[in-house]
Amino acid sequence: MRWADLQLMNAPPPPRPLLKHSLTQISLRQQPEFDFWYGFPQTGFSASELLKVRNYSTLLLQREMEWDPIARADPHFSNFISHPRCRELCRKGIPPKHRPYVWISLLEVKTVRKPGLFSRYLSHTEEENAATLRIISSDLQRTFPTHPLFTPNSPTLCRIRDVLLAYTWHDSITGYCQSMSYIVGMLALIFDSAEDLFWVFVQVMRRMPKYYGRTLKEIRIDMHVMDLYMQKHAPELFSLLHSFSLTAENLCMDWFLTAFCRGFPPEISFRFWDIIFSEGWKALFRISLGLCKRIQSVTRGITDKSPISAARHFCEHLIDVEPILTFGYEIKRFPKRDIEAKRADVRKIIDAETRQGLT
Repeated sequence: MRWADLQLMNAPPPPRPLLKHSLTQISLRQQPEFDFWYGFPQTGFSASELLKVRNYSTLLLQREMEWDPIARADPHFSNFISHPRCRELCRKGIPPKHRPYVWISLLEVKTVRKPGLFSRYLSHTEEENAATLRIISSDLQRTFPTHPLFTPNSPTLCRIRDVLLAYTWHDSITGYCQSMSYIVGMLALIFDSAEDLFWVFVQVMRRMPKYYGRTLKEIRIDMHVMDLYMQKHAPELFSLLHSFSLTAENLCMDWFLTAFCRGFPPEISFRFWDIIFSEGWKALFRISLGLCKRIQSVTRGITDKSPISAARHFCEHLIDVEPILTFGYEIKRFPKRDIEAKRADVRKIIDAETRQGLT
């Protein structure tokens, strides 16, 4: 069950389904009133912030007017990835009613889906799955426990468990890592079928850097790279963090590991995903630098407490992402080869330190 479905249980039945959005034959029921929080508790928001949310809902209607002609010509957005305005439109935000179709297109899910493979992964015996299942089940108890769809043994949690368990067989080298449950959990608010959810997650993982593993070496490398970029593009925040003996790792690591799906309102997480799925993993850096530059302004003058708590509050109450994206994308000459060069330099240092530690 998706969050939209739970909303609709108490709504008048629609005269007929509007569209279909699935890799199989799942009907997309009539869209309920847009929920910025997708069912998560919305406590602690001021009246002015709630007004911004209402204004955001109005903006969505305007955005739909840009997207609806594309949907009429290509209802499943099958060819959207080659649309001349693909990146521009995704950066401005995909309307929620079109998002499932567009994500499937951007992630090229249909090119990898193999009928029956998901079921075969789940056909392994309990003995074969026992150790992994214990870890996954334990983590799922801590995955979005405040959301009404994520109660213990709920159909949603069972669906997420099956997807994560199947993924350990699909990618046995990577296996299961804790942050994966949050990504699948957020996807489960959009996609109803466990098999659809699995193949979307497979493609998300293929697009992400190789952060998941026993040593977390690659994510730590990128945190060092973020330190270098922060020092250049958000120098006040860089200095403030270091004055508290903190680094980019303390601020940004969770952003990268979960692709912004924790610590932000869900619609904001999905806005960031619109861009990442369209532009690739480099968008992680651009969005993070945009956040850092904005957080730099809200933490300016802090001297008596850690800036991390102020940064978290800012992210949890983020409604307008346009300044973030403006900051992140005003950085010119930001090629992948520059990121790769910095990664290589950091990797040499870490490898040298590791060798020294072993001697």
